[in-house]
Amino acid sequence: MEPVRPDTAGRGVPSAPEPVPERRVENPGPGSTVSVTEMKRVAREEAEAGRLGVALDLYRKAIEATEHHGRPPDPLLHVRMGDIHHRLGHERMAVAAYGRAADGYRSDERAANAVAVWKRVLRMFPEHVWVHRELADLHLEQDLVAEARRHALAYVEAADERGEPGLAVEVLEAFLELEDDDEVAAVLRAYRALQREKMLVRDEAEVDGATAPSAEIAPPAPEPSRPRPGRRARLRLPLRPEPATLRAAG
Repeated sequence: MEPVRPDTAGRGVPSAPEPVPERRVENPGPGSTVSVTEMKRVAREEAEAGRLGVALDLYRKAIEATEHHGRPPDPLLHVRMGDIHHRLGHERMAVAAYGRAADGYRSDERAANAVAVWKRVLRMFPEHVWVHRELADLHLEQDLVAEARRHALAYVEAADERGEPGLAVEVLEAFLELEDDDEVAAVLRAYRALQREKMLVRDEAEVDGATAPSAEIAPPAPEPSRPRPGRRARLRLPLRPEPATLRAAG
């Protein structure tokens, strides 16, 4: 029953309800005594209420507070930031946040979580074909050769479609350095044969004077793989950031 207060005529009228104070974490900095758990809870509530900018700022501060104490942040915080950036239409920032989450999971040796994050990126942004290379890496680490092959060949196909057959060859060679695979070897032989055929046609055209030799931009040189103790080397061709032809526009 609502409390009442008497009016001047002695009649009782309902009094106004007390306002419910908002539960906010006010500008917590890296040295704040506010717990990261509390920041995460409030950030989740803000995101559910549609206050995405506030939620994003709180997740960022939760990450900073964790790092301030010398601990790696929970990769899930980066996932949440990626989700918000996606809702806001910030594609590149979303992909970057998801990438940090996947790298965090990988560092924690939680490969299945990293795979789930990269598959999420592919569902949201299928034009980011370089993600197939990340998935090939992760599946090779888990000795899931069939899945690794599928993603490696998807990446190679995209490189070929974008006029980067040389890049496709290097990726296939890098894969075979890590895993002896008959299907990938057959694809590599086909690409090498195609390259030789194209070079022969070009040389014949130059001899006939039909066309001038065209300058070709070589793909970036691979960085030497640095295997981690007890773990498989990574398929590092090419490294992020990707060549412009294999990156999403915008």
